[in-house]
Amino acid sequence: MWLNTCRVRCLMWLHFGYDPDADGFDQKPFHLNEAGSKRRPTLAHRGDNTIPLKELHTETRERWTVNTLVSSRPFVAPAWPRLEVLFKGGDVILEQCQEAINALHLPWMFAQTSDSGSYRLEHVLTYLDRVLERPPGDDGRWRLLYCDCYKAHEGDAILRVAWKHRYIVLMHGGGTTGVAQTNDSHLHAPMSRIYQDLEQADMIRQLDESPWSCPSRSRFVDLVQGGVYVRDWGGRRGSSCLGVISSHLVCNLLIAL
Repeated sequence: MWLNTCRVRCLMWLHFGYDPDADGFDQKPFHLNEAGSKRRPTLAHRGDNTIPLKELHTETRERWTVNTLVSSRPFVAPAWPRLEVLFKGGDVILEQCQEAINALHLPWMFAQTSDSGSYRLEHVLTYLDRVLERPPGDDGRWRLLYCDCYKAHEGDAILRVAWKHRYIVLMHGGGTTGVAQTNDSHLHAPMSRIYQDLEQADMIRQLDESPWSCPSRSRFVDLVQGGVYVRDWGGRRGSSCLGVISSHLVCNLLIAL
């Protein structure tokens, strides 16, 4: 990867007279109960054989995914944090996710759905076509686009959509993303920690308000963000409010970052 980067940058310097900027994208899977799917400490005494646990176990297995974008351009970070969330579901869930994004006034956030909550090639192509689009007045220079060797990132279709937006795709080699991919090395770990802290604070609030029920990401929510108040979406199917809940948490997560 480093050799290919040096070759492409040298060629562009000799041919165009400039060193290209670089962007990178990657997916980070989360669970509806992310802390419950991790080895997080409890308030039980060390050595106890029985640990009281009040959670919906299915939510520790129900997955959704966030797609992040990083850039070498310093002015991009505060003004253009392009982010996309993908949930398990279909058109109904997608419509409700979009309603939540609009209600939270997040023009830089997008949503998709799939039957598994994970990205496939068609979802990556849609994502790239959105986030790589050049704004009016852009300098039109070629840029580098880094991604890892994931099946949905490979193939001519990815190269073509990147080329359409004047990007050259460079792949991270297998096993190198933990040290070479900025999304993994600097973004996803603190993002996960902050998300879990927000998630657990919300569950404790739910227990305070309703001690007799089980806290849930999909049953009971009070959302106050940008003047929007949403309460008790549980009258619909459990998964119907995932977009609102998780968009709320991701919004607070980005503000914290």
